[in-house]
Amino acid sequence: MKAMVAWVCGALLATFVFVSMAASGASSEVAYRSGDQWAYDIDMQLNTLTLSGTLIHSYEGESSKSVAGWGYDTYEMGYQGSLSVGGNVQGYPASGTATIVGSNSMEQSSLDAIVSEVNLSMTVTVSRAGYIPATMVFWEHSITTNSPPGGTGVEPENPDEGASWTKAYTVHFEDMTYDNGNLTEASSSTSVTETITYLGVRTITVPAGTFECEVHQVDDGDSISTYWYSDDVGMNVKSAYQSGSSQSGTQVLTSYTYTPPDTTPPTVSVTGPLADAHIRGGYVDVAWESADNTGVVSTEMRIDGGSWETVSGSEVNHLQLSSGHHVIEIRVTDGAGNQAVNSTSFENDNGAFSFGGPYCGLPTIAIIVGVILVGLFVALAVLKRRRSPAAPPPRPPASPPTAPPNAP
Repeated sequence: MKAMVAWVCGALLATFVFVSMAASGASSEVAYRSGDQWAYDIDMQLNTLTLSGTLIHSYEGESSKSVAGWGYDTYEMGYQGSLSVGGNVQGYPASGTATIVGSNSMEQSSLDAIVSEVNLSMTVTVSRAGYIPATMVFWEHSITTNSPPGGTGVEPENPDEGASWTKAYTVHFEDMTYDNGNLTEASSSTSVTETITYLGVRTITVPAGTFECEVHQVDDGDSISTYWYSDDVGMNVKSAYQSGSSQSGTQVLTSYTYTPPDTTPPTVSVTGPLADAHIRGGYVDVAWESADNTGVVSTEMRIDGGSWETVSGSEVNHLQLSSGHHVIEIRVTDGAGNQAVNSTSFENDNGAFSFGGPYCGLPTIAIIVGVILVGLFVALAVLKRRRSPAAPPPRPPASPPTAPPNAP
């Protein structure tokens, strides 16, 4: 009977670890926060034993793990469960309890399990008519490492329904087992090749609600697991495990605390100056409009590719610029770090004598007119001088009177 209990507990351990892993192809936009938690109902059939109970997953923070020389950023997930055991062992009625406590380190971008650590303890009492009930105690501590996380193989970015692909990876086990007084330790490595099939998007109703899920089926040659994953939940809504005709199990979401990350970017539009506008003068008024589903937390402005400067409100008045072509960009950021940028380009001229400047070239026109007038005055003066009549020649002086002839 010891061997039978050990086999059951080993199968339970393998089933639990496999079913509790996040689905392949989960969204890379998942982000967890303190207090996130998921509760599941578990039902399993392991040969002649049935196991049922509850399992609680909880987010415990971020960390990093090194696998085969490569470092990965991880989400640390803790879990604990309590199960009741029923059925029979070798034809005799059996009942008992099992507890599970452990953790999963999941690579952040894919949610693939990197390291899984499980502590399982089980107490089973077998009753036989005419005999004292036999009670057996079993516990196992197991560490499973997947290398590389998620396996090697090309996964389609947007697979069509029914599309399949394969992944291969190495699984390394380290186990310490206690079986009714016998303590053993073992380690091993094995190569695993999985065929993953995308079954499309399905709507599923569970005790926690109704969800639209991406469904993946994973076949490792010995067992088939199916995962219903929802971004709204951040974890599996349901998992199902089937190995042959004697081993099966399901996890169904009963409640959860999780807020999906805000992936909706804000919007911003520059309302002034208008694109390709011509502005007379060196002072410019810049205005914009922005919006976000959770609210804009910061607004910045950049001029002609310079550094970003924080601004407030929805406008900046009397911005002083040199003459020329300018590009002004407005960048807004929401509380989740999503950003949006919009820009406008325009010309301005602040030359006092420029026809495109603030005085419309009036000083230049005044100078030109003045020059013209001065020129006219000078020309008129010259013409006047040329047209004046010449003075008459002076008369010769009068001659003195002469005496008449024969005057005495």
